Amino acid sequence: MHTYLRTLLFAAVAATSGVLLLHPPENALTAIKRPHFSDIASQSNVSYITNDDFQSRKYFPQPLCGGIAILDYDQDGLMDIFFTNGAKLPELKKVNSSFYNCLLRNKGDGTFEDVTKKAGVSALSGLASKPPDTLSVQGAWFDYDNDGLLDLVVSNYTLWTPETDRRCQRGNVELYCSPTTYTSVPNRLYHNVGNGKFEDVTERSGFGKARGKGMGICIADFNRDGWQDVFIANDTEPNFLYLNQRNGTFKEAGLLNGVAYNESGSTVSAMGCDAKDYDNDGWVDIFYNNLMGQTWGLFRNQHGKSFRYTSPLAKLVQLSGPYS
Repeated sequence: MHTYLRTLLFAAVAATSGVLLLHPPENALTAIKRPHFSDIASQSNVSYITNDDFQSRKYFPQPLCGGIAILDYDQDGLMDIFFTNGAKLPELKKVNSSFYNCLLRNKGDGTFEDVTKKAGVSALSGLASKPPDTLSVQGAWFDYDNDGLLDLVVSNYTLWTPETDRRCQRGNVELYCSPTTYTSVPNRLYHNVGNGKFEDVTERSGFGKARGKGMGICIADFNRDGWQDVFIANDTEPNFLYLNQRNGTFKEAGLLNGVAYNESGSTVSAMGCDAKDYDNDGWVDIFYNNLMGQTWGLFRNQHGKSFRYTSPLAKLVQLSGPYS
């Protein structure tokens, strides 16, 4: 029997029999150890630091940190880590190694090896059909047409260049401009046609009809019809839920399914998101975080027909208020 439980039972029996406990059993009050994590980053020789070229001139993308991907790039059965990085502004060029992306190879002993140069991922890369001046935030792989090949969805935020960057001030103090200062744009979908090639199917698939400021991407079969759907969290815009129509097209149905706004019908600065079955009822739910002072969003899947905003019931109001 567990020591702590045994002590409680012993105390209860003693209390009912009039026994005074002067000396509780040895180790009876030993604190129960809780699961925890230890920071072991220092055990690996990693020099990567996110560099968005912070300076007195406040360019709009600077507060956005680089994205991270977890993957087994060398297929050794161990998950590796890839970090993206920024660039020198206003040139938008990786002028030195401080702006390089970073690939860390999992050595299998709790440490990682920086193989950035060896793997050739230090420079910029991307798909050529991306519209000019588009500021992208995240990408996610999924097989939307069930052909066995991974396709790519990319969340886009706005159109931006250093030359078109807006300057915002409060008195004599320069500030980062509000997201509402910039235009909204469509997210993009790329179909894997095999042999390492992709086709931009944004317009044909229906992704081009909805314009927002895309941030986090969640992939799941929300209505359990055997086809993957896409949720994209938007910053200061209604969130999107792209339902797979099983014919190569998607229908944006965030408003109809109750995930576009929060409980008060307001938009928030939604950032990262995740799709998991938090209540173990067999239906995948949706979660997103946002900025300080705003409530994290939790939407409970109503058997594939709609979603219910359950942040207050889950007590996320108290948990998320002080954090971003």
